[in-house]
Amino acid sequence: MSWREFRRLYPITSRLAYLNNASMGPLPSPVRQALEAHMDRWQHEHLSASIGIDHSEALREAAARFISATPGEIALTGGVTDGLFRAVSLVRPAGGENVVLPANEFPSAVYPWRRFEKGGVQLRFAGPREGPVTEEHLMGAADEATRVICASLVSFADGTRLDIAALSEFCLSRSIVLVVDAMQAAGAIVVDVARAPVDFLAFGPVKWIPAPVGAGVLYVRKGWEDKAEGRWLGWRSVARTGLQDLLDYDLPPYSGARRLDGGSPAIMSHVGLEAALGLLQEAGLDRIEQRVVRLAGQVATLLGEEGFMNVGPAEEGRRAGIVVCDPPAPAGSSHARSRSVQTRTAGIVAGLAEDGVIVAERNGRIRISAHAFNDENDLDRLRIGLRNQLKGK
Repeated sequence: MSWREFRRLYPITSRLAYLNNASMGPLPSPVRQALEAHMDRWQHEHLSASIGIDHSEALREAAARFISATPGEIALTGGVTDGLFRAVSLVRPAGGENVVLPANEFPSAVYPWRRFEKGGVQLRFAGPREGPVTEEHLMGAADEATRVICASLVSFADGTRLDIAALSEFCLSRSIVLVVDAMQAAGAIVVDVARAPVDFLAFGPVKWIPAPVGAGVLYVRKGWEDKAEGRWLGWRSVARTGLQDLLDYDLPPYSGARRLDGGSPAIMSHVGLEAALGLLQEAGLDRIEQRVVRLAGQVATLLGEEGFMNVGPAEEGRRAGIVVCDPPAPAGSSHARSRSVQTRTAGIVAGLAEDGVIVAERNGRIRISAHAFNDENDLDRLRIGLRNQLKGK
């Protein structure tokens, strides 16, 4: 599949320069077709008889291939937050231990740990709050009492990409549990748990994986599921052969991570997620990463040429799909991230939208996130739109 053919699968490209994939990716035609085909069956057929209780197993297998895991290591959850709560419920740090997190981490990776603070668990926030936070910051904050390092593979705040192989090696050598939020990575760059072992890794659709929200994937390294002890068990967590044994409450849990699935899934999201994973794999995950990183580099260069400040990630090896920047400083001003700067940033983002260029504002900064369907035409529109905003169009 050529990139021109891939781009044609995204109808939004005929209208907008859509550069906000880190927020919500647009729906490609094959995913919509899969959703519509399912709804058509739902409307006209005896769907409850045809899908069966194992209807999500194709998705489990697809998700496992997507991150080089095995199906037995995949739990299907209600989203990344849901998946992280399940991971935390298995780890359960104890009083006197600490959990290390980036100082600018997304809330979903922070809140699940906070309930343990009352029991004497310390949350340590590593690195500068304004970023970037690297694996060096995380490893430097760890000590002999560190039970867990939990971090996003790619930061939502500034796009910094962790060296997950180095972090994995560090954690393995010290018996530290490594929990990874891959929401801003999966679908943009290759995520491979075979190459860089982790204990848990969560991701889901709606951003770089273009499918409806509602489903999530949790990778659970083999052995962790045995610590569930009844937690998260639901009617689909046990090895039943059909719906005739629903009153058998003594069925054993599935041997793998499937025991963490819980109850009835978000079927429509599962249908869309399976189709989206298939589309991205057809395009080639390595090829997608190469294109996404190249586009990020072009965006960074463009922003520098147009006078935008603090463009990051500055290092090519730290880039994935997200690029952030601050607007140029008005003449005679110190460019502190003041409320006036945030107001100006918000104004630029809104003005770009009027020009049909969709980006985002996060933490007072402009955030631009190009996917593999984007091309140089979108970047040309971005450049023109930025110039219009700086001229006060």
